[in-house]
Amino acid sequence: MTLPMGIGAGLGLQNAPSEHREIVSAVFEALATGIFIHVIFIEVLAKEFPEHHHHDDDYTSKSSKQPIEPSEVCLMLEKIASICLGLLTLILLNVFMHSHHH
Repeated sequence: MTLPMGIGAGLGLQNAPSEHREIVSAVFEALATGIFIHVIFIEVLAKEFPEHHHHDDDYTSKSSKQPIEPSEVCLMLEKIASICLGLLTLILLNVFMHSHHH
């Protein structure tokens, strides 16, 4: 349902006066960015680090947890480095794409 609504909103923006189009476009971009960030950090990345997600009922079993293996630490650091590299790539793409438009 949201795809046809988005297409309709985009078509409607093409016919809108330029001052309103800029504002509405900025609001839609901010909303899309917020949804994207939520999905990435809450839905996707939370599944990459399941052993660090604590529930309220886990407090009783914390003392019986095993120490983290060095290979698990390396894997976690690789995941974090990949996340940082991906974010840096997106930031650099954004900077260079906007610098070529002006």
